Amino acid sequence: MMYRTKEENALLRQDKKSVSNPGTGSLRTLLCLFLAVCAFFAFSLPDFGPLGLLHRHTRVLTVGFFCGGDGEQDFEGVQNIVLQAIERYREQYPDVEVRFERGIPCEDYSEWLMGKFLDGTEPDVFVARQEDLSVLSVKKMLLSLSEGSAEKETEFYAPLLEACRWNGTLYALPVMCNPQMMAVNRDFLRKYVGNDPGADWSWGEFHQMCRICTGTSSGTQEILRYGVTGYTWEMAAASNAARLFDENGIENYLDETKCVQAVTFHYRLSSLLTDMVGFESGQVAFSPMWASDWRKYCTAPYSVEKGEDFAWYCTTMPGGPGGSNISRTEMLAGAISRRCAGRAEARAFLEILSGDEEVQRSVLDETWSLPASAQILPQLAAGADMENDGASARKDLQNLPPKVQEIDYGLLDDVLKNAAVIRRFSGYEDIFNKLDSEIREAGSSSGNFAVSLRRISNTMEKYTRKQ
Repeated sequence: MMYRTKEENALLRQDKKSVSNPGTGSLRTLLCLFLAVCAFFAFSLPDFGPLGLLHRHTRVLTVGFFCGGDGEQDFEGVQNIVLQAIERYREQYPDVEVRFERGIPCEDYSEWLMGKFLDGTEPDVFVARQEDLSVLSVKKMLLSLSEGSAEKETEFYAPLLEACRWNGTLYALPVMCNPQMMAVNRDFLRKYVGNDPGADWSWGEFHQMCRICTGTSSGTQEILRYGVTGYTWEMAAASNAARLFDENGIENYLDETKCVQAVTFHYRLSSLLTDMVGFESGQVAFSPMWASDWRKYCTAPYSVEKGEDFAWYCTTMPGGPGGSNISRTEMLAGAISRRCAGRAEARAFLEILSGDEEVQRSVLDETWSLPASAQILPQLAAGADMENDGASARKDLQNLPPKVQEIDYGLLDDVLKNAAVIRRFSGYEDIFNKLDSEIREAGSSSGNFAVSLRRISNTMEKYTRKQ
């Protein structure tokens, strides 16, 4: 009699089960084949199946931007432009995961951005204003974009692109801008002067029209009339092509002829200038106005709410003898961190944000500002594709007051070709306020600004070096 071990008996029982259930072995075979096929696809085709999804985003790109807007640099709606650029980028680069922090208020953005740089956790690519970019460029925290970008430079307005350079190196690309215009009360001027200015007008014409318009209206009720409101010596300096400071705010050019001419002209204009009466009163001939406000007030429902009962329009700023009809311009630009690991990915995103036609056209639709691309406004000015005008989504022509003209995109295009971007730097507001105070004091004591500005230049040089 043959005796079996316990192990042999267990194997015999297992064999009997297999014989009694012949489908079990086949099921196991099929399961093994299925697993083998899955393994093959998982490793050979990384975009196939659940495993492929895990490995789809092999690279990460972080983007920084703010929401809202305030003050002169009113870029409200920029978050919509960046989000649209992100969607365009995802379509073209599906293997890159884009991360961003949503909802950073405009007023907190500078502090947030600088804090990120101090922590070493800054976004790879981000939008920022002039003063932030200036600080980061001085600290060598931005990636140079000069190499390989020459062929794209013609896509932007030259003054905007030049403002993205520090010490001759291109560190950013312009995204959107907001130039200053001159609002003209057409009814008022035609009543008292007989005509209104065109786009090519001078300080002399400006002063003469303001002089004629200033006075007291006769009639049953005396009403004071004014030539201009809100016009500053800084605006005069821009239209006379005068420099105030270098790009870092260290050197100043206050005693140069162009600056002396601008301050002197503003002083001569002071008796015709008021800051007590608004343009909307209808009793002022001229008032500086940002292009964003012009667009807003020509668009329903803002045009209905504003509701002036006089005809008005916007034109260029009056040109000085040393310059031309140059407008001060605010700008928002995009840049890349020098510590960015995925530089190719960041460059591709920045080019979409600043150069993609669809994204740039949306600046007109999503904000009150203007696109930095030099390709968009000429198309609108020529009447090309007016059904898809970027402003049409926000403009109801049926509700526009009959005395308000439509936006002149050809004029805006010309303005941006000859703009003066405000080169803000760290501490700009404090330094400018100090300068403005010194010039006001000089104006109240003496009209000889050639002498006064030499003294002020020395004072400001000492002040800026202490900052």
